[in-house]
Amino acid sequence: MAPSENAVIEETQLTVVSKPKRLKWTERMNSDLLKCKRKAVILTSSENPPILCSGRKKGYMTVMKELWDDMGYAEIGLSSQNLRAGSSS
Repeated sequence: MAPSENAVIEETQLTVVSKPKRLKWTERMNSDLLKCKRKAVILTSSENPPILCSGRKKGYMTVMKELWDDMGYAEIGLSSQNLRAGSSS
């Protein structure tokens, strides 16, 4: 092989990224997520909803993510968008 062909092959090999493993949801995780969703909806619709630093009211998705993380699931690293897909029940 010519030197330029090796460079192309090495460059191509560097761009290959492995696919992350899919998360296996357990019954407990589903149950905990639905609890977080219910509590977040109640908190955000209350008389004194959680407030951001800017003074704006926090949305239920933000509150749900905080509750989920507080339950010990922060290390999983799911975004609030991923949680919304899981809480559609």
